[in-house]
Amino acid sequence: MAAPPYQPLGKTAYLTSSFGENRGTRYHAGIDFSTDMEEGWPVVAPSNGIVEFAARGAFGYGRYIKFKASDEHIWVFAHLAEFNRKIDTLIRKEMLKKEKPSVQLTLKIPFKKGDTLAYSGSTGIGNPHLHIERRIPDGKVALNPCKKMKCTDTIAPYILDAAPYDSGFAVKIVDYSREPLENPMSIYSLDIYQNKKRIFSKKYDSLSFAPKDMAKIKDDLLSVEDADTVSDWHFINAKIKANSTILAVAKDFADNVSKKEFQLKPDTLKPAIKDSTPAPPDTLPPAFGTVYLKTDFAGKQQCRIPVLDSLSGLDFNSVDFRDKNNKWIIFDYDSDPKELVVEKRDFDFNELLKIKLCDKAGNCAEREVKCLSQNDTFPLPLFVPQKPAKPLTFCTAQKEWIAVVEKFEDWEEIRGISNLLIRMPYATFDNFSGHNLYCGIQRAFLHKDAVRMLRVSARFLKELKPNYKFIVFDAARANHAQEMLRAAVRGTPWQSFVASPSKGSIHAYGMALDIGLLNEKGELLDMGLPYDSFAFYAGKSGEKQALEQGLLTEVQIENRNFLRYVMGRGGWINLPSEWWHFNAAPGDSIRARYVQPLPLPQ
Repeated sequence: MAAPPYQPLGKTAYLTSSFGENRGTRYHAGIDFSTDMEEGWPVVAPSNGIVEFAARGAFGYGRYIKFKASDEHIWVFAHLAEFNRKIDTLIRKEMLKKEKPSVQLTLKIPFKKGDTLAYSGSTGIGNPHLHIERRIPDGKVALNPCKKMKCTDTIAPYILDAAPYDSGFAVKIVDYSREPLENPMSIYSLDIYQNKKRIFSKKYDSLSFAPKDMAKIKDDLLSVEDADTVSDWHFINAKIKANSTILAVAKDFADNVSKKEFQLKPDTLKPAIKDSTPAPPDTLPPAFGTVYLKTDFAGKQQCRIPVLDSLSGLDFNSVDFRDKNNKWIIFDYDSDPKELVVEKRDFDFNELLKIKLCDKAGNCAEREVKCLSQNDTFPLPLFVPQKPAKPLTFCTAQKEWIAVVEKFEDWEEIRGISNLLIRMPYATFDNFSGHNLYCGIQRAFLHKDAVRMLRVSARFLKELKPNYKFIVFDAARANHAQEMLRAAVRGTPWQSFVASPSKGSIHAYGMALDIGLLNEKGELLDMGLPYDSFAFYAGKSGEKQALEQGLLTEVQIENRNFLRYVMGRGGWINLPSEWWHFNAAPGDSIRARYVQPLPLPQ
């Protein structure tokens, strides 16, 4: 009897990112498994072998290990919350010795097949998940880990479009592992046929880490101007005449197959227009949020300090934690939400903790704190808006902006969707800024691509809940309104909740939507927190903790998940920190492919 496939988490887990996926400037050299937004899932050894390397850092892989298996191949497990105790002891000793938050160690610790190597987490970057790589013995080439494990995927790829491009043509495809459709991925293989003859074939089995090989992504997975967004354009270097018919066959690693025939239209794809506007200088120091306590999955008590920075990003080589005797304290960084963490085993919470934090632009902030409470506490930030402005202050600017977007051919007003109402708080005084930013004008606009996606979600909602309706809280937003929202939180712990107008909110591109649901009685579906809340559990990233603390109910989380599910069927991506906010595509992709309707009123 064949041995069961390796399950690194000891149980069935779903893919959230695939091998060879488009990451803009490189391929994704591993796979990501969902841990249902939880930390602390045991990561077990695939065979007998040794942990030969371990590292702890603030960014990138965060905490990760390299495990040499019995076949000499190397497994990498990243974004870990905690190491096995043997590894953790050595890492912590090295940190105290060097007084550095990021350290690396060469090791030789043996483990048997099935032993727990570490525990999954969210260190480095991203929500809680497990990143896995499998490399050849010299480490220079990554292999698709799914060849050696169970990669659960229940949905066949979607083949969306095809068009001439450059010296050949391109086919647009996206894959998901399960519903709701939250994490768009790449495919495993693609075959192209013409007149029953195969003219192109590609499989994502291995990737070289050499920069020249990673750079091939620019030729293989294209970024072009395009109507839909959550997908990859795969380039096929084969000359095909316009109006020719091709057959595309796409497969994921679980052998789910899709086939689609296309007639290539004469209109060719064009390269995306990149914004050449230089980034504005960062002059604001980092900010600290309200300190609170938390008990992690292993029962260790933590003192957590939320941190924010505006533009340049935090520099964790410039973070320093000291006690009252100037002794260096071990600390960690949690990427979602962005928080510095000190554990009770490293520091007496009744003592004074001194923190100095600098960003990459050299702006620094210092703070002294005490973590006094012995119980888990989760602060609900209270925001006091500025004194409300007079009603007419923003009327001229809003009317000028509407006049611009009405003439912008790529945008349209949201109309004609029977199960959708528009009720925007920014057209009233009932919002956190205290201003009637839209001068009472309840007209909502989006890029036509986003409107098309919204109509898909609306049709799907009607099928599932015929008496439910969407309620739009906000859609496209002018920069004058964005600047006032930013000004309302500038210098507070919540300024990162509002994008800088100089960088460009996704709302400014007409590709973001703030939306909720009304039930059959016309009442807002209970999401546990109102629109525009700054609470830590306003989005998915804080829901598990809030449920454990009794701040959210299972029904409220189910309501949020239903909204995500319906919006996801249209291709919308939910922002992890806000249950109401959905983007039509990843933010960087939107800024690269779309433009704002300029000139905007000043």
